[in-house]
Amino acid sequence: MAGCVFEQDIRKIHQLKIDLLKIAKCIDTCSDKEKSAYQDIACEYSKALKTLKKSIEEAYGVKLCCCPLQP
Repeated sequence: MAGCVFEQDIRKIHQLKIDLLKIAKCIDTCSDKEKSAYQDIACEYSKALKTLKKSIEEAYGVKLCCCPLQP
């Protein structure tokens, strides 16, 4: 059962990453009027990603690296 929950949590973190990449693409292609809104959305997704990452690490005792430069 724990493996199934772990897989679901990993899927959630991957979906957040996908959504964040889509938002970043919107920032690159949107008008200047829309840019601020997309930047705010990206910031909230980034916060959610960080929170979920920390939660998974604490719950399962694993280290998830989102940046290749992190130790």
